[in-house]
Amino acid sequence: GLAGGLGEDLLASCYPLHPLSLLVLPELCARYGQHGRTLVSFVAGGGRGAVPWFVDGASWGAGALPSMGLESLYDYFVSGHQPAGPASAANVTRLMEVTSVIRDSRGLSAAAAAALRVIATLNLVSASGPLRASRDVIGYAVGPGADAALAELESRSIVTHRGHADEYRVWRGTDFDIQAAMDVLRARHAGVPLAQTLARVVSPEPVVAARHGLRTGTMRIFAQAFLGAGAAEAGHDGAILYMTEPSAGIPTAAGPEPAIVVRPAGDMGRIGELAVETAAIAEMLEGDEAVRGDWVARRELWDRLSHGVTSIESGLARAYGEGSEWWLVHGDAGPRRLAGTGGAAASEAADIAYPESPTVHNEMINRNTPSMQASRARLRLITAMVAHPGEEGLGISGWGPDRAMYESILKKTGIHAKRGAGWTIGEPRADLRSAWRSVMSSIESSRRRRVGLAEVYAALQAPPIGAKAGMLPVVTVAALLARRGDVALYEHGTYRPALAPEVIERLLKNPAHFEIKLLSGRTGAKGRAVRAVAAELGLGERETSLLGVVSALVRAAGRLPGYTRATSSLRARDRAVRDGPPMSECRLLTRRSQTGATSRARRLMPGFARPPTGSCASWRSTLPTRQGTSASLRPRSG
Repeated sequence: GLAGGLGEDLLASCYPLHPLSLLVLPELCARYGQHGRTLVSFVAGGGRGAVPWFVDGASWGAGALPSMGLESLYDYFVSGHQPAGPASAANVTRLMEVTSVIRDSRGLSAAAAAALRVIATLNLVSASGPLRASRDVIGYAVGPGADAALAELESRSIVTHRGHADEYRVWRGTDFDIQAAMDVLRARHAGVPLAQTLARVVSPEPVVAARHGLRTGTMRIFAQAFLGAGAAEAGHDGAILYMTEPSAGIPTAAGPEPAIVVRPAGDMGRIGELAVETAAIAEMLEGDEAVRGDWVARRELWDRLSHGVTSIESGLARAYGEGSEWWLVHGDAGPRRLAGTGGAAASEAADIAYPESPTVHNEMINRNTPSMQASRARLRLITAMVAHPGEEGLGISGWGPDRAMYESILKKTGIHAKRGAGWTIGEPRADLRSAWRSVMSSIESSRRRRVGLAEVYAALQAPPIGAKAGMLPVVTVAALLARRGDVALYEHGTYRPALAPEVIERLLKNPAHFEIKLLSGRTGAKGRAVRAVAAELGLGERETSLLGVVSALVRAAGRLPGYTRATSSLRARDRAVRDGPPMSECRLLTRRSQTGATSRARRLMPGFARPPTGSCASWRSTLPTRQGTSASLRPRSG
């Protein structure tokens, strides 16, 4: 086989090197020497064990020609004649372990000693692959008598055979019977479904839908799991579920997020054997007290575990690569075959499941967990939205992260734009229109009941929009500002008339504490009453709404003297006004005593003299006589 692969002329030109030595020598020089310098020293140097030394001392009689096998390479590289190289700590440690075992192995037959050095050399350069110390490779290197030599080495516990990998390893030996313990654990894991066994020994990393992310600016991540081994890790945009039975049907049940189901290309029998072996090793390392106290056995098991996991991952890559079937299961349309695999399939699935994904190319805010710096910039941005909605650029100076967020999520999308005579906040263009309309739909739903911001956010994050958590407060506050005349904001059930900086900060930290409610009052008798009260209060056109009037009255009520807010020495209709919806249900959560109610507010409060029975939206629309109001609200003397 080697002659066909390397060519007879090449092998002949490299004589007296054995074909196996020809394959191993470059790797040995790289790991334990100085690459080309060590190679030249071995081939042309005059040191003990080098090629010239071998040629001078070899017997050139009749019969088979002598050659420098793997045992000759071992003798040279541990003799001290090769140039020292920058070997890694792991390589040096392994070399010392192997040489110490061979040095302490006395009384071996010549064939066993040669086989031992062959195994040691292969162990030093390769952990797996075709050049591992398998029985066939050792037989080719040692020649006749290899089987007897291996039996001698195994009987003295100088080498151990890893059956699942067909590889012999040099080791120090231990009193712990690894093979007997493995037999028991193999039988236990053989009856476990393959998906569960694989989930125990390998943990596939999430897959990124890269192409979808480049197009939309939204990075979508798909968790990976084995179908039948439990749910995939939560908190991702979707899941990739690997089937372990090629002949099984594609499941049709779909969850809220898209799921990609992968059918393997071929039989999973070999992967199943490796999984059982590796799971048994993992359990032995975790739970066997004898192994914990035996560093030799533990080292051997760790080596086997590493090799097993690597072999399984390679097998899975082949099984779920070329020839496998990738199906999208999402919604009611049934399974849909995807064209690609891996990240390409994830991007295709994301395009299908999230067709209304926002297009925001700003990774600071378009993510689920913004950094601390991004969170501070987002707070400054929302504060500017509330304080300066009529100014170009929201009055933000400089080009810090808050300005970058403004440009990408507000200006570029058209949420903040010049409309008519000035800058306003309104419906965006196509990039964010679906997200905007989702918030507006939630606002309309709040006409009948209060809707929590957590519910608003959940609708934005679910397919087909799939907005990231970092941008949700910006879009939601923008929509509330666009409807500021008829949408009330509540925190822990208490009306908040203004988005003060401290309220914004709490909203960002705990959105679940807030609710919204759409208030009526722009038409009919209620509308006329609202406009009349707004005119009396001197409110501008933007505040001529039920919510604007309520906010003004609540602010005025908050400035009433403490005595006036607590006393019972008022007429019944005055107490009804003070304790009714505008002053109780919609009252500010304030603990400070503030003085000096405005005279206009004092005159207007008895206008709602009939005790209200509904919410803030159900006041009576008449405005009765206001004479004597001021006197009735003042504290009585004496």
